[in-house]
Amino acid sequence: MGFAPGRFRARYGDAMYDVYRSALRQVSGDGRWRAVLWVRGAFVVDVLVTILLEWGAVMGSGTRRWGRVAEWIGLDVRVAVRGFRTRPGFTSVMVLTFTLGIGANAAIFQVFDALLLTPLPYPESDRLVAVWHSLPGRDKAQVGPGTYLDWRERSSTLESLALIDPMSMALTGNGDPVQIEGGRVSANFFDVLGVSQLLGAGFAAADEVPGAGSVAVLSHGVWVRLFGADPDVVGTTITLQGVPTRIAGVAPDGFELDFAGDAELWTVMTFGEAERQLRGTFYSLFGRTRAGVDIGAVEKELNSIFQDVVAAGDAPFAEGWGARVSWLRDEVLGDVGPTLRLLMGAVMLVLLVACANIASLTLARSTRRGGETAVRMALGASRLRISFQRLVETLVIALFGGALGVALGSVATEALLATAPPGLPRLHEVSLDARVLGFAAVLTLGAGLITGLVPVLVRTDAGAAGVLRSGVSRGSRAGTSRTLSLLIVGESALVVLLLVGAGLLMKSFYRLSTVDPGFDAGPALVVGVDLPESRYPDYPSVTAFLSTLEARLEALPMVSGAGVTTHLPTRGGFQLFYEPEGHETASPSDRKLARFEAVSIGYLEALGVHLERGRLFDETDVENGPPSLVINRTMADLLWPGEDPIGKQITLGPTANVVAGVISDIRHQRLDADPEPQFYLPDTQMGFRWSTRDILVRPSAGDVEALIPVVRSTLQNLDPELPTAYVGSMDDVMQEAVADARFRVRLLAILAAVALMLGAVGVYGVVNYVTGFRTREMAIRRALGASAGNVTGKLVSSAFVPLVGGVGLGVVAALGLAPRLGALLFQVDPRDPGVLIGTALFLAAVGLVASVPAASKARGVRLVDALGSD
Repeated sequence: MGFAPGRFRARYGDAMYDVYRSALRQVSGDGRWRAVLWVRGAFVVDVLVTILLEWGAVMGSGTRRWGRVAEWIGLDVRVAVRGFRTRPGFTSVMVLTFTLGIGANAAIFQVFDALLLTPLPYPESDRLVAVWHSLPGRDKAQVGPGTYLDWRERSSTLESLALIDPMSMALTGNGDPVQIEGGRVSANFFDVLGVSQLLGAGFAAADEVPGAGSVAVLSHGVWVRLFGADPDVVGTTITLQGVPTRIAGVAPDGFELDFAGDAELWTVMTFGEAERQLRGTFYSLFGRTRAGVDIGAVEKELNSIFQDVVAAGDAPFAEGWGARVSWLRDEVLGDVGPTLRLLMGAVMLVLLVACANIASLTLARSTRRGGETAVRMALGASRLRISFQRLVETLVIALFGGALGVALGSVATEALLATAPPGLPRLHEVSLDARVLGFAAVLTLGAGLITGLVPVLVRTDAGAAGVLRSGVSRGSRAGTSRTLSLLIVGESALVVLLLVGAGLLMKSFYRLSTVDPGFDAGPALVVGVDLPESRYPDYPSVTAFLSTLEARLEALPMVSGAGVTTHLPTRGGFQLFYEPEGHETASPSDRKLARFEAVSIGYLEALGVHLERGRLFDETDVENGPPSLVINRTMADLLWPGEDPIGKQITLGPTANVVAGVISDIRHQRLDADPEPQFYLPDTQMGFRWSTRDILVRPSAGDVEALIPVVRSTLQNLDPELPTAYVGSMDDVMQEAVADARFRVRLLAILAAVALMLGAVGVYGVVNYVTGFRTREMAIRRALGASAGNVTGKLVSSAFVPLVGGVGLGVVAALGLAPRLGALLFQVDPRDPGVLIGTALFLAAVGLVASVPAASKARGVRLVDALGSD
């Protein structure tokens, strides 16, 4: 309404809004989303038409220069709106086509804009960087506290540098125990981001000094959810991980840092002499560059500082290590960027298909209106005036469709976010704002102008006299047919691109969902716990609790197996340097790096791994027993190809562990990643404290849900104050592992289906047009003895031949663009011949099916009727 003339807005604006709100209240609140969509769309359409009419009236009474154009617009809008009532079928198809094309773009662009085009919500976010270690064979690794302090204190290219360590925290003493996702951070964490606290002063540099006492900052969500938005919460004391902790502040609403976990509470990490000596790969870093400093200069300086540390002998194992610096925005997005770019490209293809479809329909209809055009020209109308009127008609339809498309896009965005995979960043920033509306408006006007100009640029008549004598000239028909054929070629080529992309992703998803994970992915309960340091201060106390827990769970009659691990499959893990027997290294920096997990005695058996050689862990693998480990097949083939690895030694630090068994590869990192060298240590021999654990429980019979109260009761009996970080099933873990791929497949399949439907409508429209103008010819053919099948075939070929040409062009384009999809596919060649051939045949079949009904209309036309109608 803000675009309406001022006088009209002042006089009628409030009344129109009142009517809209009243109608919306009547249909809201009871799940009638279709009614809500209809009310919103109808209101937008009504406002747009009213604005056009009112501005037409205003401009029509203005200066002489614009008076005539304004008069044309006002008159043509009225004529167009009245004319839609006389051809509801044609108008509905046009509006629906615009709605689908604009709606799909509006929905995806909301997410694309919030995640890719909008800067991070921090002051001068273009200066924020993520800082990593680079290791031999690994581009990015986390950083130790000693190296962090060196870089923070000695860097001149970084204005500041902060540290974060995501972790779960147990909050007790405030009702039932609650597990909160949080993070240990350096005191300058919020300062580096430029974020001020909603309440309190936040952290101070003195909080990093050992013995200063534990302090915390709450997220806005935790403050509201657990503390009732108490404005006096700052300064009070809570119990975190069994430690009294003072609340120093409350973060502003909406604050998050997806770069390193979705934390809801932050505590300060202290740095003493012991932490300064710790190097290796531990924590995530991010910083703010000085104004005007290039990211390459930062990386060069940090590399130089670290090499000085290595040369001084403070990190002798880290020869070949260095620094890697990237923009924080890229790290926040992670793998989301390629998916969103793919989807944005796909919806633009859908819009192009819609434009080609509308251009075909408007061109065919414009040709059929040859008689009307001739009469108007005979009465004195100019070709410019007629063309302008046709363009206004298309623009009005485009505005109707665009308005409905924006309403549809807002609903589709909500559905899109509801089905988005977990971990998609910055979702709270997605909204229907002015940028999205402006984007939709530009697309709507652009699509309306392009499709409306096609009949203007293509001669669809031969002048008034010629048309009045014979309807539509042969030359006009031929020119229109050629243009329609070209539109079908382009439309079908675009549809092929979308269908090929959807087909490749579907095949990739099938391969991913059926890949062997290396363990039994059947029914199992998974529970996460975090043992607080106040009650489990050292390694023996942690292992004692876990051993007791496993024994009690295995003793339950409804449990067939149970175990504890540091990380479940597909959820990452640790890395550790090792030196295998027969592969001695000349220097510490030559040591190999492999992934490992610490597991309880019964975990591997409960997980259902396949034992290839040797044994799994048993009661002999105790703390003071001979050090042992189990390796995977990839590690065995890498270290001792063609040999029996059982009994070989692998040195971990000062300890030589004996290989007790070899199991088949487990996909610990991601289902779509090749297995890496991996080994497993018995929990009783890990040697250092790790508080966060995953519990796996297999039911002997029945439902996994029935295990939940039993496992909770077992945990509470062992430690009443121990909360669970999460409770789920192994099926949840596997579904989470394929969530991203499923999301891509679902969306691209929907877009491909929309494009296919539009393409089929386009083919039908072309054949219907050709049928209308070749009715006389087909009737004469039938009178001379041609069969009905021959007549139908002639008409079908008029659209089928350009369709086949478009399919061929689309296949060639798909082959050229295939490498861009390679990174999103799993065990599928982006030029897979089965997908390409299957797509071509499928689209050809759809085109054939769509063309036959239109062509069949000419089979029963009698010669006398055809001659009479001509």
